[in-house]
Order: sequence, then structure tokens, then C-alpha cells
Amino acid sequence: MINDDNSWQKRVFQGSDSNAAFPTEWNSGYHKDDCGANAAVTGLSTSASSIAPHAVMCTNYGGTLSGDYHETLQDISASNMIRPNPPRLGDWDNGYYKSECHNGQYVSGISQSTSGQIRGVRCAAGSLTNGGRNSCETRLVSGSDDRGNSSTGDWDSGYHKGECSANKIVYGVSVHPTSKKPHRILCCDR
Repeated sequence: MINDDNSWQKRVFQGSDSNAAFPTEWNSGYHKDDCGANAAVTGLSTSASSIAPHAVMCTNYGGTLSGDYHETLQDISASNMIRPNPPRLGDWDNGYYKSECHNGQYVSGISQSTSGQIRGVRCAAGSLTNGGRNSCETRLVSGSDDRGNSSTGDWDSGYHKGECSANKIVYGVSVHPTSKKPHRILCCDR
């Protein structure tokens, strides 16, 4: 689903590697949503009854986000990967496993296993003013709608969703250590 003004779009996780070709196969064997060039993940939704994420919200920022592949942080289910030094918000979701991109990188894609557990995040590089170092917040994905940007409306009706405030993008994702259900997203200035 693409918004009328083309500034954002919803990408629903598919039962196959529908986005595997952009720019390369970045997490082989897993289903994935990838925002592609010029866009970043700004929201994540999940159902109340399933552990699986349902969709990502991608927001287009033009040339400031190149979408250049940098790295894939895989197996978020195993441990914490809090990457920047100094940390953005420290342990920003205590008790949950986190995967977080380096400074100067942002989350451009998320992958999941065939059983619906989040597997990894794709970090891309771009011309970021702050590189995710300033004005960070977290948004709850499971259990409610925690939308920081009211202008996008209910972009995934019937699903719980976390969405960054306006002009913030996702730099990290957390999951429950046992079920691997998405729990929070880390949003910071771009």
C-alpha cells in the first residue's frame, strides 16, 4: 500500500523472499521486508495473536538515505547487539534482546524465519545529519498502538504498531527473549 503523497508506504511480510533482490540477498533463507533506496523503516506492526511481525512502514527521505548495503545484524534472538559507542539510550529495552545499527547507519529492512520470529535487521548507510545520535525515543510494538506520528493515520488497521515520531527513523529493534515477538523499536533523529 502506497500513500497518496508517496512519502511513506507499508510493506507486508511475504511468504517468500519478495525483496531479496534489493540490493542483494542479505539474509538468505529468510522472509524479509526491505525499504530500498532513499527510505528507512519508521514503523513496525504485529498481530495480537501471533509472534510474527506483520508489516514495516517505510518513509522516503530522498537522497539523504542512499540505502547502500552495509551489514546485516543476524540472529537477534541470541543476545543483545547494542552497537554505537557511546550507546544511544543505554539498555533501551531492559530484559529484551536488541539489535541496533552503528552510528551513521539506519534500519532499512527486517527479516523473519518461516515460523515468524524476527531473524535480523539490515543496516544501511546514508548522509545522515545526526546519524542516530540525538533525541532518541522508544515505541512499543506489541500490546498497543504507540504511534508518534499522527499524520500517517492507522497505516496497518487491526494490528498493533509502533511508529517513530515525525523526522525520526528506526535504528534498532527488540524482541522477547523467549518468544522472539517484536517488542520495541528505537527511534532517533536522522
